[in-house]
Amino acid sequence: MTDETRFDDEQVAEILRRASASPDGEDTAGGREIAKAPGMSVSDLQAIAGQVGIAPEAVLRAAAEVARGDHLPSERRVMAGVPIAVGRTVELPRNLSDAEWDRVVVDCQEIFAADGRTTIRGSIREWRNGNLRVVLEPVGAGARLRLSTLHGDARAYLRLGVGGLVSSAALLAANALMLHDGAAQGTAIFFGITGIGALLRNVLVLPAWARTRAQQMEQLGRRIGALLMRGE
Repeated sequence: MTDETRFDDEQVAEILRRASASPDGEDTAGGREIAKAPGMSVSDLQAIAGQVGIAPEAVLRAAAEVARGDHLPSERRVMAGVPIAVGRTVELPRNLSDAEWDRVVVDCQEIFAADGRTTIRGSIREWRNGNLRVVLEPVGAGARLRLSTLHGDARAYLRLGVGGLVSSAALLAANALMLHDGAAQGTAIFFGITGIGALLRNVLVLPAWARTRAQQMEQLGRRIGALLMRGE
């Protein structure tokens, strides 16, 4: 990123929001309104942010985060109305050194609370723990970090839920038509409760899981951004 880089109005607002927030989340601008306009450079942003006491380094850090795409929401794959997969892509201005990649692995272990395992295939590096993957690949003069995860139980519970409800409906229909069997009716109710329970489990568990994973991925992206700035 150079000072010739220009940011649109949405990016400008996001840079100033990030730069004015202290590490504990407090607004260092004291709630004062900051004038902003599209097409501004980093120097422009540092000049206007300095008027309300925001450090130039904070603006530079926030601009680098936005330029990488950190302000974009994580991608989510949804099935039956609930998220089952979360992903994020971070564009890096340069590739990471071996020492920096080792630091990223330690960050992954800390943020995701898992040891995982690392593999190197040519120029591609990967840290993986089950369905959770962090892949670093060179792209031209820079690099791309791809983070992705899939909830392993989501589809199984969905199949269990749909299967339970379908079986329950079929048994109840057959019992109403000709069987009039109390045992069959009890089995149908059991299948129905099982199906509803499985679907309800997904509805209650998966949104919170997806939010947590998205926040963790954003946190990892911020740490890598800080790592790159320290290495410059």
